[in-house]
Amino acid sequence: MKNELDKIKKYYGEEMMHLCKRLFPTILEKKGKLFELLANNFAFSKFLYDDIVKENKINDFKDYILSFIEKDNNLTKSSKNPFTLMDEAGYILYECKNEKEVSKFIKYYESCEMICTFHERRTTDHYVFFAVKKDVDDIKRNDFKCPKRDDLYGTSVISIQFSKGNVNTLSIKNRYNHTVDNPDATFSNNLDNIIPGLTDSFQKAYNLNIFPEDHIFELDNYFKGKNGKLYKYNYEIDEIYYCPNNIIISGDMIHEYEKEKYIIADYFIIDLIHKKIELFDDYLFDDGFEINKPINKIEIANESYGKKIHFYGNDYYIFIKLNKLNQIIFYESNLKEIDDNFLYYNKTLKTFINKEVVEIGNNFLPYNNVLTNLDIPKVQNIGDDFLEQNSSLKNVNLLYLENVGNNFLKNSTFYTIDFPSLKSCKNQFLGFNNLLKEINLPNIENIQNFFLLCNTRISHINFPNLKEVGKGFMKHNNTIVDVNLPELKIIGDEFLENNNKLKTINLPSVLKIGNYFLKFNEGLENISAPNLLYIGNNFLRNNNGLLCIEFNKIEIVGYNFLCSNYNILKVIMPNLKMCGDNFLNSAFNLKEFDFSSLYETGKYFINTYSLENREKYLVKRK
Repeated sequence: MKNELDKIKKYYGEEMMHLCKRLFPTILEKKGKLFELLANNFAFSKFLYDDIVKENKINDFKDYILSFIEKDNNLTKSSKNPFTLMDEAGYILYECKNEKEVSKFIKYYESCEMICTFHERRTTDHYVFFAVKKDVDDIKRNDFKCPKRDDLYGTSVISIQFSKGNVNTLSIKNRYNHTVDNPDATFSNNLDNIIPGLTDSFQKAYNLNIFPEDHIFELDNYFKGKNGKLYKYNYEIDEIYYCPNNIIISGDMIHEYEKEKYIIADYFIIDLIHKKIELFDDYLFDDGFEINKPINKIEIANESYGKKIHFYGNDYYIFIKLNKLNQIIFYESNLKEIDDNFLYYNKTLKTFINKEVVEIGNNFLPYNNVLTNLDIPKVQNIGDDFLEQNSSLKNVNLLYLENVGNNFLKNSTFYTIDFPSLKSCKNQFLGFNNLLKEINLPNIENIQNFFLLCNTRISHINFPNLKEVGKGFMKHNNTIVDVNLPELKIIGDEFLENNNKLKTINLPSVLKIGNYFLKFNEGLENISAPNLLYIGNNFLRNNNGLLCIEFNKIEIVGYNFLCSNYNILKVIMPNLKMCGDNFLNSAFNLKEFDFSSLYETGKYFINTYSLENREKYLVKRK
């Protein structure tokens, strides 16, 4: 028994050895049996014990090992077909016989979470089904900030697939895809976890040979290879598993790389002999971490936390640190440009330092949520999806930043922002940041859609050089009390929608206002826009605070202009030529007005219960 425990200690660690001694005294009576069971079911790993304990699965592990001794293979029988059973489980089941039918389900997936089924000819070698929850339209991605593989959103749309051939291997694919661990094993790849009897039902209906496994044991970030062993992995990307200990699993193949010649870091292969960094999967887009310049020298040193690696070129250096799992946790370089998709799938980097970089491309660490130290003082331009999912970074120095792309620091948790050089930002700038209280953008000129969406703490807006804003500017913010935008000329739809605290707004240069301006604002008392020419639909609808309005240059307004404002007393618009339906509908108290140039109106023009104001207007025109 001692020799066997020593072998367990050697390959699985001392803690695992003590655990096995405590859990399996009977099996240890049979010489070599326990180590054989471990070696047949778990790849050698010193991390296995920690992962079992972390997930509180000691009892599951015990039952799993004992199940090989005491077998039990009961399966629920069913006389119903899969479509009926799935209906009872709350799903609508669809069978897809060709790629066109598969493509109908793309609409249910976020662009960054699209399963590979949609860009492969999967129906040629698989039976493909999709199951959609009946209430799928009520299950929103934004409601799930911390995705779990089997949560309501992840399982609201699933793809059930069986490989064609003598043995029909089952995979249940998740709606989140790479956002969660092992998304191709939703419901543990057990149809009966959806509803009892579903496995038997599929087997009968489609004459499948699924061979559900007798023994089931799962751990997060573990994958069962074709040899029956569970492998710990760092990343799963398009059904390729990148593991510690220099192992990559792709389909039936388990690739083991010599540690003297290679290092598998994250999902990269560092070739120490030929001095280069490569991607295993040719179908992955290029990752900006790959060095497209010659590497002259690579230096490696083992540390208590893992490894540190230096790469040296003719005019650059890169320094990274790896933890014990060979995951990248630290990056420093002096490159002046960072290419697109830099560490696209990385979820472990905590520090990024580059004091020389000027340009950063698209998709910089888009899935990383642990970065806490970002030092890029000279950067001027940043592309789309910069740190899109990061909520750990608390402050950043970007004094020279001028332009940013879509989804910049979306979901971040900053309290203050000071970007003195920023001139333009695209969609979803700092979207869903609910902690930001102060923002300083003195040189911002152009803001695209959904700027600071869902922020609920900023109370004052002063952008002295802002000239144009897109749709949804600070939508759902209900704390703003004053707005000063002296150079703003163009305002998109849904400007400050759902804000009900604003009392005054100064827009001396504005020329055009889109639809739903200050929708649901009930308290605005004063608005100044002397150069305004055009207003879209639903301008200040249901506002009862505004008493007087003078737009001397306005020519066109859409429907529902100040509709349901019962208190408006004075409206001066001498150059107004056209207005839509419900213009000043229910303006019961209107006393003074000037629409002397108006020649076309929609339905219900100044409509009240008595028509008194409308008659006054018609008389005045005569």
